[in-house]
Amino acid sequence: MDFRELLYVLTIEEEKSFSNAAKKLFMAQPSLSQYIKRLEGSLGFLLFKRSHTPLTLTDEGKQYVDYAKRILILKEEMQRVLEEVANAERGSISLGIPSIRGSYLLPMMIPFFKYRHPKIEVTPVEVMAGGSDELEKWLSEGKLDLCILSHPISRNDLEYEMIFEEEILLAVPPSNKTISSEQAIKHNASHLLYLKELKGQPFILTTNQTRLRKAIERVLAEANFSPRIIMETNSLETAQKMVSVGYGCTFVPEMFMRAPYERHCPTYQSVQESDYRWPLLIAHRKGGYLSKATKTFLGDIKLYCRDYLRSELIHAIGSVCNENMCE
Repeated sequence: MDFRELLYVLTIEEEKSFSNAAKKLFMAQPSLSQYIKRLEGSLGFLLFKRSHTPLTLTDEGKQYVDYAKRILILKEEMQRVLEEVANAERGSISLGIPSIRGSYLLPMMIPFFKYRHPKIEVTPVEVMAGGSDELEKWLSEGKLDLCILSHPISRNDLEYEMIFEEEILLAVPPSNKTISSEQAIKHNASHLLYLKELKGQPFILTTNQTRLRKAIERVLAEANFSPRIIMETNSLETAQKMVSVGYGCTFVPEMFMRAPYERHCPTYQSVQESDYRWPLLIAHRKGGYLSKATKTFLGDIKLYCRDYLRSELIHAIGSVCNENMCE
């Protein structure tokens, strides 16, 4: 089989245009058009509806593209298997992760893994807030090996397992007089806050496009609390900074508590009415081939999250409080 044929058709389908596909493939448009015309002649049916703008697939073309994607995934898997046979303890992994998660997790996880397996390369692929669905799509299509995602996962063609659970904390301005300063959460604090104590207080929440918002709504539902929302944002960093300057309250997963480089940070509280814990998941394609390098990474990351991540978070939070940066 000529794999170039599959690549050409998939590129046209992705770009929805012969001219754009030709540019991406670094070839002339007439050459690409003639190639596809000859291919359609040999197949006995049209792949594309040329009268439509943007270009669309025929019913036969949809079937062709579906099989073409699967064939190229199998080809990639075959290459990896052969590479593993020739090179033990070598390989490469593409890891999808939301950028805000990556900013916290990757500086801890990647050095831990590379110390143990220096010859295995890990390439992070990050997306901005609200891009987790896109990561799931790329994982399903075989463009990624693994993804670290927050609950819930929407696709049923992915397998996943929980690697960590975190509490959703309430962040209030350091100057808020509703909550006394001795209630500020530290790594060994035991005080719990009732959300009803904040009735009427302004809240800043992440938008409905984020998975954090779904987790927050679980907390609110368990507490039977309806916040007075004055602002919505895609950025948890923005929400926390607004809280730090006294603009309102927000909800923060414990992994994202204010870092020590900030002079001011919110006061963090556990929520008494809710015992919800937000699962952090690692996912791969259901039934897909997992290379030796991918299995090694998967095992090490589960080990890291089980035995080390919690203590590192506690240490970071303690550093913030011990240096009197939470004022």
